[in-house]
Formats: sequence, C-alpha cells, structure tokens
Amino acid sequence: RLKAAYKGPQIVKNDEGLDFSYDDFDSAVEATDYAFNRNDVVKGTVVQYDNGGCIVDIGAKASAFLPTAEASLIMNQGDDIEDLINVDEERNFQIIS
Repeated sequence: RLKAAYKGPQIVKNDEGLDFSYDDFDSAVEATDYAFNRNDVVKGTVVQYDNGGCIVDIGAKASAFLPTAEASLIMNQGDDIEDLINVDEERNFQIIS
C-alpha cells in the first residue's frame, strides 16, 4: 500500500530572494540554442584535466572533451596536455563529432 501511495520526491519552488522566477529561468533555457554542428568553431574554457584529455565548458548543457590524442596534433612530442592548455583558459575549439 505504501508503495502505491508514494508519488516521488515533492519539490516546492520558492522564488523568494531571487531576481528572477523559475518560469523566467525555464524560458531563458528554452530560448538558448545549444545546437552544434560538425566543424563548428566555438569558444570554450578548460575546466579540468581528465584521464586522457581535458574537459571544456562550451556553454552548452553538457561539457566537451578534448582528447590528448587530438591535442597532440599541435603539441610538441613528449609534452603533456597541461603544457598546451591551462585550466580557466578560453580558446576556440572545433566540434569534430
């Protein structure tokens, strides 16, 4: 009986103390275009190094990943990705897949 009556977590929206409402935020998210196409060049900021590359914030709902193998195309032999790109550095990145 308890399982049948459970309706999941109940979330109460509270706009108090905010400069915008949740409806305004929802509208802004819906109006934002996150469509990226192959070969698009986008601005992004490296947010962290990860095993095999780095995570790049490209302003979308998900982050991008720059694999070391792709970055190595412009790196000197023996260099690490940390030698090429600094965390919090903004650069242009090309979407390839």
